[in-house]
Amino acid sequence: MKASIKIPSGLNEITLGQYQKFKQTADKFEESNDFLLQKMIECFCNIELKHVLLIERKSVLEIANEINAYFSGNYELIPRFKIKDVEFGFIPNLEKITQGEYADLDSYITDWKQMHKAMAVLFRPIKDTKKEKYSIQDYQGTDEFAELMKFMPLDVALGAYVFFII
Repeated sequence: MKASIKIPSGLNEITLGQYQKFKQTADKFEESNDFLLQKMIECFCNIELKHVLLIERKSVLEIANEINAYFSGNYELIPRFKIKDVEFGFIPNLEKITQGEYADLDSYITDWKQMHKAMAVLFRPIKDTKKEKYSIQDYQGTDEFAELMKFMPLDVALGAYVFFII
């Protein structure tokens, strides 16, 4: 039986949630192995593990190498992105971050299991736009948007993470 799988063409086609799922497994291993390659394809190509086991080994290695290549390089801050019809914007001025935003961000940003909550602090729906400038919704905690952030593109999440950590 022949089947086709959709291989992401970049980090913009991988979601934060997919990465969190993969990272949860990857953190249990000290180095790469065949199981991690299989989990990578399962998570990032949305294919059940039992079906990954039916792919030729040569193809598994090629797909895994292609996906791994997306993680090499620099991660740039991408200040705006959309999930469905909602446009989210990065906090326009970090110097004006509230104590509540900072406290929540500080507790979530170092834990990839909670990175979707950190992203819900850093990105919120855009209220108004004037040319290149925009304003975002006031911070009301992470409850409203944290689960939705699991669907944000991974390139956006990694860019914000690197920008904030450095």
